Amino acid sequence: MIVHVKNSGDPRLAQLVKLASVYYASKLLHKNMSKHIQLDVELVDKLSVDGLSTWEDDYVRPREFSIVIRRDVDQDPAEKMRCHERILLTLAHEMVHVKQLARGELKERFGRGDKCVLWKNRKFASIFDSDDYWDLPWEIEAHGKEDGLLYRFVKHYNLFKEIGYDEEEVV
Repeated sequence: MIVHVKNSGDPRLAQLVKLASVYYASKLLHKNMSKHIQLDVELVDKLSVDGLSTWEDDYVRPREFSIVIRRDVDQDPAEKMRCHERILLTLAHEMVHVKQLARGELKERFGRGDKCVLWKNRKFASIFDSDDYWDLPWEIEAHGKEDGLLYRFVKHYNLFKEIGYDEEEVV
């Protein structure tokens, strides 16, 4: 997997994002698929949501993806740790969407003035209605896996103190 991190503003944060991306991919994708994935992760200061992910090459069999994550890094050390934790959690959520897109579980369709999403070949026409967001099956999966991915990443690399992640709270 090739990962590029843009606009991190902090070399350690860029390193953590790259390391987490590869780790999450190892848990979500078969290694043969993972080695063909290219991922650009950009951290931005102003975004109305925590993160967004999209394919960049081919919607039928995408292998190039972009993830944009709201940064909002504070200089206070405790705030900075919480921000890093939120960024890595958002990355975990968006990596589930990358898995869904790469495996063809989630597909965007455009045509004849119609934009829809296919989830495992079931059509969803209105995906931007905020009332439905929590009930969308691809969001249920992403929210369901994000905490476990982050916890396993932090545990695997023993980052509890660096991230400010409370090991006892999760176990």
